[in-house]
Amino acid sequence: LHYRHLAKYRIPKCRFQVNPSQKVEWHTKDFLESTLNLRKRFEEVEVQTIAKALSLHSWNRTRAAKTLGISYPSLLKKIKTYGLRQPQV
Repeated sequence: LHYRHLAKYRIPKCRFQVNPSQKVEWHTKDFLESTLNLRKRFEEVEVQTIAKALSLHSWNRTRAAKTLGISYPSLLKKIKTYGLRQPQV
């Protein structure tokens, strides 16, 4: 990665230095717990976003899939995975 590309994407340069002799333990309990929490949070946000798109389009799954930027079969799989159901009127 060349630094001249950073300005193009507006990614700030790193302002801290890492001590090369310092060993980072990525397999610690805290790291694993935060990863699991991140996955759980991602699923929560994904369910809310899918539900909002479905509600916006009156459960027209084709339109909801286009709005979400995913394929129709992917949306059907996510609806089944998360157990989403159309509200009864």
